[in-house]
Amino acid sequence: MRTRSFVPFVLLLLAATARASDVGKRYPSEKTTYEDPVTHLTITRLTTSPANDAKIYQTHNQWAADGQHIIFRSNRPADGRSQAFAVNEKAGDIVQLTEGNA
Repeated sequence: MRTRSFVPFVLLLLAATARASDVGKRYPSEKTTYEDPVTHLTITRLTTSPANDAKIYQTHNQWAADGQHIIFRSNRPADGRSQAFAVNEKAGDIVQLTEGNA
């Protein structure tokens, strides 16, 4: 039965040529805190990488529906293109939400 041996070959070929997506890729927490020297209040910074992180747009809600993640744009992927990310407010974990041309 040639068909049976041909199907696994095609699946292997497709798997080998398919490009893996970075959607869902997790980045380590960058969350840090420091004391403001003037007010003495504790400031929490959720991103500290040299990447260009920015809010989506000033009139768009930055909070995800779960109330635990903040959505932002960043050029942190290796290709340097700006993508959407979510950062967990409590844990600081960062997850890539989009891939492709922005």
